[in-house]
Formats: sequence, C-alpha cells, structure tokens
Amino acid sequence: MLCNSHVGGYSLQDKTWGEFAVDCIKEVEWNDDAFRHLILPKGHKDLIHAFVDSQLTLKSSFNDVVKGKGMGLTILLAGMPGTGKTLTAEAVADEVRRPLYILSAGELGQDAHKLEMKLQQVLDLAVKWRAVLLLDECDVFMAKRSQQHLEHNEIVAVFLR
Repeated sequence: MLCNSHVGGYSLQDKTWGEFAVDCIKEVEWNDDAFRHLILPKGHKDLIHAFVDSQLTLKSSFNDVVKGKGMGLTILLAGMPGTGKTLTAEAVADEVRRPLYILSAGELGQDAHKLEMKLQQVLDLAVKWRAVLLLDECDVFMAKRSQQHLEHNEIVAVFLR
C-alpha cells in the first residue's frame, strides 16, 4: 500500500518504454555456460574474451587523442547465416553479465539523418546501461560507396563517424 505497483522501464525485447508490474520483476538469469560452449575457430574465443575483459578492466584508464573517443570496443563478426554471429554476441553478454541490446538494420531505416539520430539514441542507451550492443545485419550499410548511390554513401558516412 505504500509503494506503486508498477515501475517505469525499458523493454529490450520490444524496444519501448513502459510500465512493469513490480510483482513480476525478477533477477536476470544469466547463462553461465553459453560462452564456454561456443564453438569458434581455434583462438577466436580467447581473443574475444581478452578484448572484452580488457575493455571491462581498463575502461577508465584509456582515452584516445580526442576526448571521449576510443572508449568503446567494436568487434566485426562475419560469416554465412547460421554460423553463430548473434549467438556469440549473446554469449558475450551473458559472460560479462550485461544487457544485450539487439538493433537490426531494418530498425534504423534508410534516411541518413533519421538513421544517425536513432543510432545516437541507441548508443547513448547502451553506454548508460553498459550494455553489449549487437548491430544485426548492418553489413547492408557498409557496402562500398559509389557515385551512383549518393544516398547510400550518406548512410555509410554515418557508420564511419
């Protein structure tokens, strides 16, 4: 009777702000075995683990020449569909016990200005929540630039910033 029965929050699955019943909120159930069971080429798992671990432990001591730049970690996972790219991101998030924010290319749209605003919003949330951000199927935005597709060049430029 002294507290509200609902609390405001963000649904990572639905990607919307809303109200959640306090009685239904529970601890996150992390999958402690996911990263260990990941099957990757020899050395890849150790390399990913080393990068992520160094990001978590050295984050406050490193800064690039430009203040605020160089503070993130970007890993490009490439391969045919079904090879485990998304599973790897999910396993990393479980391993480091951080939320996983999955953003698909379709959610960003094709207008460069709107894409930049949406991407900045998502990056800001990921930083605030110390989340692992998976840009799923973003390869469509990283295609080679050309004189014939100037609109696409603008979108590529957003990702290169």
